[in-house]
Amino acid sequence: MGRALSFITLVLLACSSSDPAPPAAVESAEPAPPAPAEKPAPKPIVIRGQGLDKPESVLHDAVADVYLVTNIVGKSLEKDGNGFISRLSPDGKVLDLKWIDGGKRGVSLDAPKGMAISGDTLYVADIDTLRAFDRETGKPKSSIKIKGATFLNDVAVDDRGQVFVSDSGLEQWGPYTEPNGKDAIYRVDGKKATALVKDKALGNPNGLLADGGALYVVNKLGELYRVDGGSKTDITKLPAGSLDGIVKTPAGIMISSWDAKAVFLQSGDKFEPVLEDVSSPADIGYDSKRNRLLAPVLTEKTVRIEMRP
Repeated sequence: MGRALSFITLVLLACSSSDPAPPAAVESAEPAPPAPAEKPAPKPIVIRGQGLDKPESVLHDAVADVYLVTNIVGKSLEKDGNGFISRLSPDGKVLDLKWIDGGKRGVSLDAPKGMAISGDTLYVADIDTLRAFDRETGKPKSSIKIKGATFLNDVAVDDRGQVFVSDSGLEQWGPYTEPNGKDAIYRVDGKKATALVKDKALGNPNGLLADGGALYVVNKLGELYRVDGGSKTDITKLPAGSLDGIVKTPAGIMISSWDAKAVFLQSGDKFEPVLEDVSSPADIGYDSKRNRLLAPVLTEKTVRIEMRP
């Protein structure tokens, strides 16, 4: 019996002295770094309630570094002499609400729309007349009445200083404007205007862009095309119609559309909205110094300065 107990004791001691089973291996991993937070989109500067009245076009005067805004005030085809042009600072302050003021200091200005600068001259489309003002002082220089024009809408100047103006071919019928078939694109040399093309197939032409020897046009039908040899060519259809302004930016051409309530950016064959939910985006401008889209919202008496990333 004593030997049996001793044997059992030895067995128990042997079992108790054996190495314990190693703990299960646990893999350690560094925690994944947090995803970088997306930068919030830059907030626009919105100018409203400061006297702007049907702002139709915004143009960056790069030399003076100010934004010029045309104000129609009354009806788009009413020769009432109360149109005016404002000067805004790049930070959105109204420097001079009525810098050029119809009916004052010898200024004739009824319903100003698109603008362009050539040298020291500011050109403004005004119903059936192309107005010219001193770019620095705002003093009137000349008025060029274009025979047969009914709704001059935008102005463009090419690299050689040639001036072009579009006629949307519209006339007033009560509270509305209706097509009259007098659509045209004019070239202005001195005080003489020559029709490059007159054809209702132009589709109520509006915004103009002179670039690289070509003249681009956008129209009410939602088309972007070139004027070449007295006809329209290279026609591209956009996602929506009632096109108004057109500007060239480093990212591509931008075009505003009243029907889409948006501004589109052309990327290859596609047009993607870069500004949406704007009720009446008219003749847009571009500040190349700060990479900004300048958007007049006509019916809201507002100008939006959109910072581009």
